[in-house]
Amino acid sequence: MSESKFQRAVRAMEAAHAAGDTDAARELAVLARSLQGQAQAQPESDDAGFMGQLNRGIAEGVGGLVDFINPFDKQMGSAKTGLTNLMEAGGVNVSSDAPEGFL
Repeated sequence: MSESKFQRAVRAMEAAHAAGDTDAARELAVLARSLQGQAQAQPESDDAGFMGQLNRGIAEGVGGLVDFINPFDKQMGSAKTGLTNLMEAGGVNVSSDAPEGFL
């Protein structure tokens, strides 16, 4: 498993403190604290929640309609995949599971 930014900042802070560089250790402690707050603010799972499911349904519904209408979808690629990638690039939570709901 790769080391997180928070863990790297803590390790660098400990190394700076052990080397006697208290100024660098203080700055790294501030950085580690801000990274810890960011890590706690992020959701545990990208698939969790209603909005992820809704966004996945939108991408599949609208993308499927465009794929159905577009005669060049085999050459240009799937609109479903394009919409999903666009949403994820914009920071929108998109579930990797199939949408569930009342339909």
